[in-house]
Amino acid sequence: MVFLLLMMCSFASAQSGADSLLNFIVNNKSRCALYVVRNDTVLAKQNENKLMPLASTLKILVAVEFAKQAGSGIIDAESYVPINELNKYYLPGTDGGAHQNWLSYEKEKSHVKGDSIKLIEVARGMTIFSSNANTEYLMDLLGIENIKSNLTLFGLKDHTAIYPIVSSLFVYQNPHNVKEKKI
Repeated sequence: MVFLLLMMCSFASAQSGADSLLNFIVNNKSRCALYVVRNDTVLAKQNENKLMPLASTLKILVAVEFAKQAGSGIIDAESYVPINELNKYYLPGTDGGAHQNWLSYEKEKSHVKGDSIKLIEVARGMTIFSSNANTEYLMDLLGIENIKSNLTLFGLKDHTAIYPIVSSLFVYQNPHNVKEKKI
């Protein structure tokens, strides 16, 4: 049975759980897009053609590309990544503590060997803890164009641009007043 749920919401509250999410959707219809398909039958839809920022749902596309490349031997999921390389992608105060929580968890589980961690743990940290640093590291490793190619896998024709989440914040620092189009 194929069950596909593509949903994007501007869900900035501290609510959690399925009931809270459903209540948010009901009370904020203009801020959500929902499309639920089961075995080629549309079960629910709301603003299904409304373009919305991918935000952390981008991590699904990155995870799919990670699985594809690991499965085909392009990358070795068991290889080790120096934590200082991951930290180059970390910008404090931009992920609600996700990256630091992930690192603490990995150290507690003794997954950190010396100063490195397995690539598969980096991917898990992206999906389970929502580490933006891990996401951007993986985007760099896997290639943004490869990640973009997965949009067709989900049948997404219209979408917002795919780019690094946190690194894009530096674009707005524009000290030389470069025109937005050129940026």
